[in-house]
Amino acid sequence: MLFFTLVWLIPLKGFGQTVAFSADSIPLVGEDVVFSFHFENNISKEDARLKINTFLDRGMDPYSGTFLKNTDDSVVCRVVDYLEIESGMFHVFGMYMTYHIKFVFHDASCDLAISQITFMEKSYFERQEETTHQFYFREYTAKEIMVDKLYRLLLKRDASEKVTDAAINRFNMIVKNMGSHFGT
Repeated sequence: MLFFTLVWLIPLKGFGQTVAFSADSIPLVGEDVVFSFHFENNISKEDARLKINTFLDRGMDPYSGTFLKNTDDSVVCRVVDYLEIESGMFHVFGMYMTYHIKFVFHDASCDLAISQITFMEKSYFERQEETTHQFYFREYTAKEIMVDKLYRLLLKRDASEKVTDAAINRFNMIVKNMGSHFGT
């Protein structure tokens, strides 16, 4: 019986796709949502830094990004991503998500942290981008959307949950692509 159970479970390991983050467990550090992941990569700090820079240059493909810090030990970027949540013939439900992504390098590993996450509705963000005037459009924190579920739209059911799912999918895609760059 044990043999048949092992024979049945072993193939599942190869086909099961693990995800780093889940909408069911949003990590809070104080009042801030902070996603973190540890990569074991068996390469030097310098090689990890080169792979991260290559990923940020060619593999991440955000709406926009800015380096805030780039040293031998860490890289910190401010990233803006567009999340298309739903689209139909007559409507598009999208949000712009701004966050800091930090990589800290160690020999044989790298730590990733995603923090300072905020969201702004598509139309407001694009209107702000089109002008030099400073508007004060509503920006939602990750805690307000992912934990407190405060974001609501009149004709969209479970708007906070949909935004949360889209953000989590984006963060999981970053981890998956980083794993590919590290060869894990």
